[in-house]
Amino acid sequence: MADTMTTYTATVRRDSGKWIASLNDLPGGHTFANSLNSLRTALKEVVILLADLPHEATPDIRLVFDLDDPMLLNALDLAERRKRLAQEEAAVAQATASAVQQLARAGYSTRDVAGLIGVTPGRVSQISPRHLTPA
Repeated sequence: MADTMTTYTATVRRDSGKWIASLNDLPGGHTFANSLNSLRTALKEVVILLADLPHEATPDIRLVFDLDDPMLLNALDLAERRKRLAQEEAAVAQATASAVQQLARAGYSTRDVAGLIGVTPGRVSQISPRHLTPA
């Protein structure tokens, strides 16, 4: 049985209103669909079958687009930027929670923590409701 942590790469193109994909790492791995979401689902099914993975596996599939339409390329670029932004937002949220906890343990008030971090006092209370003084 193949490793479920492998990342598979699929080359995707648009043809006659359909999304068509070929799995670069699995010979004979091809599928198509009307939408990208359906294509992703179909690709996972193909990978599970060809790589002999358990039915409940969720293989990681990286899509590489073979497109020359500037509008579609711009949309793909935006999707990548949005993904990076979401990752950065998650990292900032984690750092914020850590800073709130540290400042709260050091005895700073809810309002001071909020002012230092740049969030509302209500948000500070949500993050660390037990350790802060209201002043």
